[in-house]
Amino acid sequence: MPLGISESRFYMWRAVVAMIHADGVVTPHELAFINDYVNDIELSHAQMDIIKQDLQTPQDVYEMFAHLDNNEDKKDFFALARALSWCDGDFAQQEAHIIERLE
Repeated sequence: MPLGISESRFYMWRAVVAMIHADGVVTPHELAFINDYVNDIELSHAQMDIIKQDLQTPQDVYEMFAHLDNNEDKKDFFALARALSWCDGDFAQQEAHIIERLE
């Protein structure tokens, strides 16, 4: 049974999941993007349950990002957030604004 990932890494993924809700529309492409990645991560059962809840209930991306204390996690967040924002073919203004403010 996986022990889970670090708290910073976990919040990086929670922030990425929060980004799918940023424009108010969660597309099948965004869900597939998240599911493809999350299934390959060694999340604990509790961490996976929280990610599943976050997919259903939008979280504040700024609050999730505030828990990132590892520079590699921050770097990966921006790379994943950009890829996620483009995966549905529409880089929404709200998504762009969030990424710009966090940088």
